[in-house]
Order: sequence, then C-alpha cells, then structure tokens
Amino acid sequence: MYLYFTMNKVKEISVFVIFGLILFAINSITQKKPSENQETSISLPINTVQYTRIESFQLLKKIIYNEIFVVKDQLVFEKINSITKNQVDNDFSASDLNIDFTAPLELITICIGKDIFSIIRIKSTKKGIEGEFSIPFFETENEKFFLIDNSKKNTLLIKKEFLKSFNFLIKLKRDISIFNFENKKLTQSSTISIQQKQIKIALNHNQSKKHILLKDQGFHFSLPVKKGIEVKEQLKKVPFLPLLNFPFEKIRHISLNYYGFKFSDNDSIIGIPKIDLLLTFNQKTKVDSLMSNLLKQLNVNYVIDNNTVKLGSENLYFSQINHKTIYLSSQNNTPSIVKSNNPIKLSGDLNLLTKLENAGWKGMLIEVIPIFNSTKKLLRTTKKVTFKKVNNASYEILIPLKENKNVYHEILKLVLFSSF
Repeated sequence: MYLYFTMNKVKEISVFVIFGLILFAINSITQKKPSENQETSISLPINTVQYTRIESFQLLKKIIYNEIFVVKDQLVFEKINSITKNQVDNDFSASDLNIDFTAPLELITICIGKDIFSIIRIKSTKKGIEGEFSIPFFETENEKFFLIDNSKKNTLLIKKEFLKSFNFLIKLKRDISIFNFENKKLTQSSTISIQQKQIKIALNHNQSKKHILLKDQGFHFSLPVKKGIEVKEQLKKVPFLPLLNFPFEKIRHISLNYYGFKFSDNDSIIGIPKIDLLLTFNQKTKVDSLMSNLLKQLNVNYVIDNNTVKLGSENLYFSQINHKTIYLSSQNNTPSIVKSNNPIKLSGDLNLLTKLENAGWKGMLIEVIPIFNSTKKLLRTTKKVTFKKVNNASYEILIPLKENKNVYHEILKLVLFSSF
C-alpha cells in the first residue's frame, strides 16, 4: 500500500534506471544466468517491516531478449529509439546516478516510531550524483539510498537507522522476492516469477490466527496493513477535498471486492466506487459514529436511514462486524464473510479495476491519460486471477494471459507508453 502513493517519486528514478538497464541488458543477453537457490546475506535495519528484492537486471535481460528475438514489435523499437534520442539532449542521464545497473533493486520499508519510510537501495559505482537531482538520498561507500515517499529532513534520521542493522540470510529464487518482518523475525515471504504466459506468486507463512475476509467476488484482494495507511499528506493535495479526519493509520487489515466505478447521474456527487469493503482496525471502532463524522467532513447532501447512507441516487451500506471490524458497501447491505488462516488473497477479473460506468465525457478525459490507458490495455490481456491453497503454510496466485499475448511484451509496453 505504501508504494501506491509514491508512484510519482518512483517514476523520477525509473526514467533513468530503465534505460540504463536496457543498454546493459542488450550487451549481455548471452551471459550465464546465476543459479537459483543461491544463498546471500542481506543487511537490514532493525525496524524493517518489509524487504523487496527485484533481480532487475536478469528480468530486463529476459524482457529485451523476448522483444528482440520473439515478439519483434516495430512500434516498441521506434518508441525506445525516440526516447533514447530525447535522453541524449537531456542534461541529466542515467549514468549521472553513478549506480550499478546490474545490481538488484532493493526496496526497504522501515518503521520509526509511528512513521513509515520507504527507501530504494542500490549499489554505487562511485560516490555522488552528477547534476541536479530532486529526490533526497544518502550514501555509504558502496551503496546509494533514495527516499521515495518522505521529505529531505528525514534523511539523517533514516541513515542512522541503517547503522543499527541485522543480517538476514535468503535464497534467491525468483524475479521478485518480498519478505515481511516483525521484531527482526520473518513473518511471511512471497516470490513473484514472471514468465512468458503468466505471472506466478507464491506465498508462504506460518500463522494459525483466523482472519475475517469477504467471500471473493468481482476483483478481490485481502491484505494486512502492519502500520496503517499513510495517506493524509497525499489527501491534502487533492483539489477541493476537505481535510479528512479518518483513522487510516489505525487500519490493520483490508478485504475488498471491487466491481468498477460508477459516475453519478446527477451533480450531487461525482460518482461512487462499486465495492464491498471490510476494514479491521487496531482498536475498537464504531461504524455509525465513523460514518457520521466522515460525511459531515465531506459536506455532501446525505440521509442516513437504517444503516444506509443515501447519496443522491446511490446507496452506501454500513454495519458493525465486531468491535474492531466494520463493513462498507455500495452494492450489498449484508456481507458474505469467510474465515481463513491466510490474511492475503488475490483473485478475480483484473479488468474491473479500470471499468467505468456512466462515464460519458468524464470517461473520455480519463481514457486519454497515458497511465490509465496503458494499464487498461495491459489488464485486457489477462485472464481471471486464480488463488489456491498448496498446503497449510503455502498459497499460490496465478495471473495468466490470453492466447497470443506475451507477459514480457505487455510489461515493456506499459512502461514505455505510460511513463513517457
């Protein structure tokens, strides 16, 4: 969740990193791939809550090899050529970062007090960065650390945190590995393997606690949120939105069924997401007072009748599941609930994420936004996501693509045509 609200910062770095990786990948496609299951020791701050490791160089090699020798899409070649020419005239180039493009890309999320910080770590070729660079960073002798979601004033604080570290031994298995920690102990691990026809996500955990989830419908995801959702600063930047006092930071688990977004038939509200939503907090939370306070802050015309909020022609249902869990829905007044040992689940139709109803001219404006348009095209190539239990401690998520579609090619098109 933290990454969702930091895409603009990540994009600033990725513009430079992606093309450096492409150049290196093209020159070394025939190199021998490192053996899987190779063990390596990782140094992490003691307050690490999540560590993500992307074998970016190996992944880019597969993507570039696939594009040159399998797909051979002329439009992609022309786009890369155009961007490369534009980069020549840019005052800031990928080489100015002085980082090792062949090294893994590491995302480390740490918690200091009540604050969450996300940092990209990558090996250096030499100290310093040439020219102007807006993203705050610090460095050691061999590594650079980029702060992707907080201000420069926190740099020294975070740098000190990296000096208080512990070592964690991992086996390198797949393109992307994700590890969740609590008090220096591993609580859950995930691996993402990107193949030509599908993306495979393997989840491993050792939890006996039962979690309340929605029965999956539409596009479904359930996930824990260890330290809450840090969105208050982002919401302050949304035009015409009042300053909301909502306990986002106290949320500890989310379970969601999503069916699309419906624009309103009148001007009372812009529209409403078609959702069923379970929110579990870290303390007792009363849904009726929560909803009443939220609606007053939004300053919209509404009527509350029998646990139903009437927003123009739309209804928003709410109910109390237990003293820490509430239910909100624009679709169903009664939730369908299941219990599971696994707090994470992903299934259903990804196309619903970009589905717009009653869109009209508003939808036309959204459709021309590059990131939305490219994402919609990518999701249209997928089949339904499946989730299955492998054993008591392991689960598997498969995201298959339709016939004649290629995962590597679709990912490359998303990067090229949504960022530039």
